[in-house]
Amino acid sequence: GRSTKTGACRKCNADAVRSWRRRNRTKYNRQQADRQRTQPEKRREALARWREANPGKRRLQEATRYARERNAPGRYTLEDVNRIMAEQFNTCAASFCDEVIIDSYQVDHIVALSRGGSNWPDNIQLLCSSCNQSKGSKSYMSWIEERLCHAR
Repeated sequence: GRSTKTGACRKCNADAVRSWRRRNRTKYNRQQADRQRTQPEKRREALARWREANPGKRRLQEATRYARERNAPGRYTLEDVNRIMAEQFNTCAASFCDEVIIDSYQVDHIVALSRGGSNWPDNIQLLCSSCNQSKGSKSYMSWIEERLCHAR
């Protein structure tokens, strides 16, 4: 429906706004900085609402920042995480664990970033929190071997 001030549909209006922001990036960034300076509480509230509504995107932002700080090559998306979740049948990737992780997964780097691993999707697996905490920065294979030795 036509629900914007200009009479354009929401999608057309959103496209026009994005286009304007791209063409006027410096002006837009300055406006945003001014708003943040003059209305910090409003900005904090809006950010809190976004984080609440987008937990997967928020988790991805944090992981991306962490990888960037460690100069890790690569980047994965929320779509990659969803694909990996489906490939793992919504369960923890650890071969000895069958916990369903739809709402509580943790993204794990098979080769840890601290050991030179990448942030590409092929180095990502989804673990339950218990498995991810016990794995830490160990390689997946050494962690599995360690778990099998302790299980005997």
